[in-house]
Amino acid sequence: MALGGVAVAGMLFVLTAGFGLRERLITAIPDSLKHAIAVGIGLLIAMVGLQWAGVVVGSPGTLVTLGDLRTPPVTVALVGFSVMAVLTAWNLRSALLVGLFVSSVVAWLIGVTEYQGLASLPPSMAPTFLQLDLLGALHPDMVAVIFVFLFLALFDSMGTLVAVAEQAGLMRSGILPRACGALLADAAGTVVGAGLGTSTVTAYIESSAGVAAGGRTGLMAVVTAGLFFLALFFSPLVAMVGGGYRVSDELTLYPG
Repeated sequence: MALGGVAVAGMLFVLTAGFGLRERLITAIPDSLKHAIAVGIGLLIAMVGLQWAGVVVGSPGTLVTLGDLRTPPVTVALVGFSVMAVLTAWNLRSALLVGLFVSSVVAWLIGVTEYQGLASLPPSMAPTFLQLDLLGALHPDMVAVIFVFLFLALFDSMGTLVAVAEQAGLMRSGILPRACGALLADAAGTVVGAGLGTSTVTAYIESSAGVAAGGRTGLMAVVTAGLFFLALFFSPLVAMVGGGYRVSDELTLYPG
């Protein structure tokens, strides 16, 4: 039913993009609010990263507080961030890649992650492929769920596209040229993603890092997509770099 809700929301995305509603929203919403949406998304991602690394942890009194900086996962995170920050200040385009490599090596050396292999066949899509329940998604109880999917994806994609286009220098007097096509691709991706068994597909604010490194054209995006496809066959290696390790999962090993 959840995948069905994503599919229905995606169909509504296609309709709004086809009629140019979201393109009109991009033009109508003040620039300050459009930039604020992108900043909010960025702060959310930063907060998630700090939490997963253990730099910040939950606290009943203040919601969040500083974690134990002596734990190995925090060490890995701070080393990787420091390398990225220094290389970025030196205007090195590969700063993020070098930082990922250094932090991965450090994580392996101090035992935070383990070598899991180089390549393997991608997992089967059978558990989620075309398992969406469209009829179930049309139940009245799902209206609120579909609305949330639609509302979030609407402003998420809008804020992301504006931020990335601004980084790439594509905005013209506060207007994104050919925004309708970009939003339609975003909406169509959500419908296809629901059929494949994933949550709403949208443009990611992290794309601004690629734009800052020099990416400006659709060819860059196509090449990136091709590399993601190849990465499916190197999932053990990818898991070493960005697998589901969280410091909160290992609190018994690294007591504060």
